[in-house]
Amino acid sequence: MVDVEVLTGHILVLIKAIDIRSEPAVRLLGELLDTDEYPRGAEQFAHELYSWLRSPYKDLRRYDEIAQVSKSLGEIRTSAYKDRRELMIV
Repeated sequence: MVDVEVLTGHILVLIKAIDIRSEPAVRLLGELLDTDEYPRGAEQFAHELYSWLRSPYKDLRRYDEIAQVSKSLGEIRTSAYKDRRELMIV
């Protein structure tokens, strides 16, 4: 089980220091998040966090309602923007 406070602290330090999607950041997160069941958990988490932070949504629940995740890592589509155009966040 991961200590939420420790994980939150690591994430904040990483975001302030380096790109959360970088290999070193994912490797450090992997020590806490990767498991046998989810061997790419850290990579997926970094991608999801980055995509949400780049979106116009401040509320994670609202973003989660809008985001459509494709089968391939790295592609999230949202279509609830004011102009109704589809935006791809890569």
